[in-house]
Amino acid sequence: MESNTVYFVGYAKLPSDIPAGEIFSSVALGIAVDMDSKLIVDTSITLPTPLARKVVTSCITGCNAETDLELIEKNIRKKYQGEAQKAILVALRKAHSRYTNYSITD
Repeated sequence: MESNTVYFVGYAKLPSDIPAGEIFSSVALGIAVDMDSKLIVDTSITLPTPLARKVVTSCITGCNAETDLELIEKNIRKKYQGEAQKAILVALRKAHSRYTNYSITD
C-alpha cells in the first residue's frame, strides 16, 4: 500500500436470519483511499461468498471517495440484491464518515 493511502472501516449489524448473519454478526467494509487523488484503490468486505465480495467491491473500487458516495450506493442497490444490502450500505456510510472526518495528526 502506498504511503499516501489510508484505510477506513465501517461496521454494521447483519440480519441474524441469513447465512452471513450466522457466520458473522456484523459486516465490516473497508476502503483504501489514495489521499492525493481521492480514489478508492481497494475495498474489503466480510461476506461469506467470493462472488458477493466481488460484486460489492466492484461497485466501490475505482470511485472517488469525495464525490461518488451516492453513485456507489446506487450501484450497490442495483447490483447487490441480497438480504445484507442494508447492512452493507450502513457500513459504507460509516467508512465514508471516517474518511470525511479524517485529519492527519502528527
